[in-house]
Amino acid sequence: MKKAIITLLLAALVLAAIPALATAQNTFTAADGTATGNAPTVQNTTYEGFGYVEVDFLQDVNYENPTVTVTDANGAAIAATIVQLDDDDMTFQISDYAADATYNYTVSGVRVGRSGEYTSVTGTFIVPLEGAAVIKKVEYDRDDRDVDIEFAALVQYEAPAVQIVTADGTTINATITDWDEDSIEARLDSALDIGTEYMVTVTGVRSAQDAEYGSASLTFTAYDD
Repeated sequence: MKKAIITLLLAALVLAAIPALATAQNTFTAADGTATGNAPTVQNTTYEGFGYVEVDFLQDVNYENPTVTVTDANGAAIAATIVQLDDDDMTFQISDYAADATYNYTVSGVRVGRSGEYTSVTGTFIVPLEGAAVIKKVEYDRDDRDVDIEFAALVQYEAPAVQIVTADGTTINATITDWDEDSIEARLDSALDIGTEYMVTVTGVRSAQDAEYGSASLTFTAYDD
């Protein structure tokens, strides 16, 4: 009889513990999901020509009903359509745009990884003049304070120079160390902060032989390559 009573008491204790255990497991899962639900970091935004714009993310991302909105410097909306989605980049196309103009964009319905809230990211890009050089991406070497700037097409130079500007307008001087027909390298006077956004500008460059030499700029997020 005592054994039967003890068995019943143990069973009751186990049943009472199950809801608490389930609650603890659900709480842990929810907290874990929230922790990974950060917005992705935009590494580079490149205007590729014919209205196409590529956004490269620093991390792998997922999408849910993604949308893109684009505005000009005056805040007027520009028609934009997403044409390609990949794990670490996306491409959209704009219409009725002007050359030598800066545009702002917002991508919604994107997140880092496979859990957490879907959110949005913002960025800017420049539609260059016809024949102007376009920077495709920037790679940064923290140990050597070097930047490797890659162009979207073959380019030519005339007394080129490289300059990097911070968000508050501070200029970081750079000394060119090497260049070829599709890239240019420079050493910075001071190191960049990892995870911080900068704008790089190359002057004295062009992509077409009959175009004037001008400048190419790109906003990028510094990370150690």
